[in-house]
Amino acid sequence: MLIWGPFVVYLDLTQKVVIAAIAKVPLGNYDEIMLQVHKPSPNENIPDPEFNEGPSNHQRFSVIVRGLYNNIPFVYRSSITAARGIEFENPPVTAVADAVVNITISLNPYSWFITNSEILDPTNPDNENIIDHRIKDSFKRAFKDMDLNGEPD
Repeated sequence: MLIWGPFVVYLDLTQKVVIAAIAKVPLGNYDEIMLQVHKPSPNENIPDPEFNEGPSNHQRFSVIVRGLYNNIPFVYRSSITAARGIEFENPPVTAVADAVVNITISLNPYSWFITNSEILDPTNPDNENIIDHRIKDSFKRAFKDMDLNGEPD
């Protein structure tokens, strides 16, 4: 098992591919990638202190979204934990000596705030459970992407 992180990913909402981590993996063939999103533990150093506002479990966050809802700024903070194995679309992905393999995990953060064609108010606590589930469910696609264009190769 390989563990990277913790690290913070700043999503580019223009659909640009964002490099989140660089790591060496053992040589071999891979059918899936394991991803875990979680709030930082008290012992983890993270590069953005905004994810850790205090010692309490309720003061640590795994996802922070800034946006506009009805032209009013909002900040949505979530403490979700999501662990998921994502199968590669064209397996296997092969790691060989002295070669770089780019893997893209594709997601749509806009979908986090929409359900049944209805836009969810991120400031309404009644929507937190739905939004958190939408975030967890958004990590579905992973593929080899050697040219970093966001499309499978």
